[in-house]
Amino acid sequence: MIETKERKSKSAAPKKQIAEIGNVRKWIDLPQIAKNPIPIIARNLREHGGIYKVSTIVNPNIIMTDRVEVIEHVLQRNNRNYHKSKLQTEGLGKYLGKGLLTLNGAPWLKQRRLIQPGFHKKKLEELSHTMMNVIDQEHRILDQYASSGKTFDMSKFMMELTYKVVVRGLFGTATDETSLKRMGHIIDFLQELIINKNRKPYMRPWFWLNRTEHKGDQMKAEVDEFLMQVIDERRSSGKDSSDLLDMLLKSRYEDTGEPMSSAQIRDEALVLIAAGHETSANAMTWLFRLFIKHPNVVQKIREEVQRVCPDGQVHFEHLPQLSYTKQCIEEGMRLHPPAWAVDRVALEDDEVNGFPIPKGSLIISFIYGLHRRADLWADPQAFIPERFHKDNAKSRKRFQYIPFGGGPRLCIGNSFAMMEMQMIVATLLRRFDFSMIKDQKIEALPLITLRPKYGIKMKAHLR
Repeated sequence: MIETKERKSKSAAPKKQIAEIGNVRKWIDLPQIAKNPIPIIARNLREHGGIYKVSTIVNPNIIMTDRVEVIEHVLQRNNRNYHKSKLQTEGLGKYLGKGLLTLNGAPWLKQRRLIQPGFHKKKLEELSHTMMNVIDQEHRILDQYASSGKTFDMSKFMMELTYKVVVRGLFGTATDETSLKRMGHIIDFLQELIINKNRKPYMRPWFWLNRTEHKGDQMKAEVDEFLMQVIDERRSSGKDSSDLLDMLLKSRYEDTGEPMSSAQIRDEALVLIAAGHETSANAMTWLFRLFIKHPNVVQKIREEVQRVCPDGQVHFEHLPQLSYTKQCIEEGMRLHPPAWAVDRVALEDDEVNGFPIPKGSLIISFIYGLHRRADLWADPQAFIPERFHKDNAKSRKRFQYIPFGGGPRLCIGNSFAMMEMQMIVATLLRRFDFSMIKDQKIEALPLITLRPKYGIKMKAHLR
């Protein structure tokens, strides 16, 4: 719906805008930025030594960087001087609520301290059983594709798989499939709307006129109502559960001993769902494409899985031993980081290595570029899982590799995601071979996360 109606109004959209990049005034191609900003950012960073300022009509101080020391300074060393931008707090916040992903300052810290203990090792072990059950059920879909020889979209399959993993981890079996599918559709719509409004500000009046904005508001209200119903039913039941909703309900603030309100639990649940499935799904999709190109890597994974899990079932206690499998996932996220960039706004004047950062500057840490810098990674475009062998960890700089972000705002679900991805890789590669459909167009689509724009078409083959 959005794409169709945008097409009609394209003639009214501005094509270019003058921007000062570094100390040079250039025309910037707004449609290309809206379509895919990665090549433009990467080219400018190469030309300007890894950091440059963009001055536009909208914001005179936008700083782009893929320098490790600058990113570490912003995200870690002086993190108190930097908050998330309005895109996150107001753009995402309008549709995802006021949870960990969208809060700043003291409210964020209060929620982080409350929720962080819920992702401890024992809770992850409990969740691993639910996770493995979902993976076992969903891989039967690939059985059907393999038996019929039918082509499928790995991106769509992974989105559905990881979505079911996170909602079952959050709610257990308390919700029906129809409601969960509807919520997933709404979350996808809202995330695309957020990005379109941010990258195409000239389209905002059109979104209002064609009622796309109104549709987004209605969808958000529908999700809120559904989540509140689930939360209230669980709260009134008095039943204990091993899922994440139970953890959120039982959490208590240190200063007051009070629980979270139902509205706050709703917002945190929505953040966990929205941020928790798409990142893993995209990482897995790109990784399985790499596996097809590197059969020797797949063979090593299979040998490791057979040695560690001889009965074919992946259990929580196996995960530390699946070290090569983990290295492959880490290398996949180096080449295709799900969060391809993160932004912060400077609260006060600052500087890094003599580069001034005025108050109010928007600093965009270009993780995609950071992970491919030739001065940090040997043969940076190549897929080499051995980079992440434990013996090589000491040679890396602290913020050289940050697929889950860094500093105090490191993704709270990173251990959950790594557990999930190890289980998916081990389970699927043990049972299937995969092949690519020839002559398909594969292109990155950097929205909030790094998606394949047209999906990735594959075939599964039973081993």
